[in-house]
Amino acid sequence: MRKTLVFGMLSVLLLLVGGPRSALAETLSFPDGTTALGPMDIHRVKVVNEERLTIQITVDDLQRRHNRSASAWIDTDSDRRGPEYFIGSGLYDSDYQIARARDWRVVGSGPLACPIAQTLAFDRDVIRWTTGRACLGSYSTIRVSAETSWQGTKDFSPARQRFHPWVHRY
Repeated sequence: MRKTLVFGMLSVLLLLVGGPRSALAETLSFPDGTTALGPMDIHRVKVVNEERLTIQITVDDLQRRHNRSASAWIDTDSDRRGPEYFIGSGLYDSDYQIARARDWRVVGSGPLACPIAQTLAFDRDVIRWTTGRACLGSYSTIRVSAETSWQGTKDFSPARQRFHPWVHRY
């Protein structure tokens, strides 16, 4: 009777907690509270921290035009100040890349030679990048800062050189 009771309590606890933490990933969506006038105003930044990292930026009016760009600064190390990686894209073609960063600047001899994918969903005004450990190494928590630019006007989310909260993978 005692073993059955303990087993039953553990089963209920696992159902409430959702299973082992190592199998869980976190998806957080951050609405942008500031407004920048123009088509590249950031409305939302979504971060999916699974086996592969996905960063999604929703803007006001995504169009395939010159003089528009989007980027994300990625922080994977809570012990180091600032981002370790930068993803940048001109939104008019397939020109996107990931590079190392330090002190909010791109560093190194050029883009990293590792897998990164970009999706531009013009019908939904969404920019999405996906990459993984081949680029970012071993990490369990990340945080991002997003930036868009068009004709000299910039928008930042959450703010210039500031990060959204940490997104965990358990």
